[in-house]
Amino acid sequence: EMGLSARQPVVVRIEVAEAVQLTQLGAAVQSLRDLGGAERVETERAGAPLPRGWAQAPGETLSLAVDLAGKIDIDAQRQRLQRELAKNTAELGRARGKLANAGFVDRAPAAVVEQERTRLAEFERKDHELNASVQRLAAFEA
Repeated sequence: EMGLSARQPVVVRIEVAEAVQLTQLGAAVQSLRDLGGAERVETERAGAPLPRGWAQAPGETLSLAVDLAGKIDIDAQRQRLQRELAKNTAELGRARGKLANAGFVDRAPAAVVEQERTRLAEFERKDHELNASVQRLAAFEA
């Protein structure tokens, strides 16, 4: 998503909720090295804040973090996200406009109205996702 080459080595951190889980990570660590091309895999108990430039995929009992500092072009990613947001915002407006039009809702077949509601929900989900990506990207600059 952020223009990182699949072959570019990265440092991965696996954080777990309970210390006992650290002993159960051997296969995951090896897989990240062998299949994921991780340069280094760190394992530790969750709780410490991540350094600047790390991206995190949190989970209930396990989180993965990847050191992306200096590995992505922040300006290019910001521009890409702005383009996607603009396009999605336009589609969101169109879908909302159709559904706000009583003539459309009253005259269109129920299946067409439902399809438009589904499209609206998808554009709203994507809007949330894109805005979260913008916030994560901003954290790289903070």
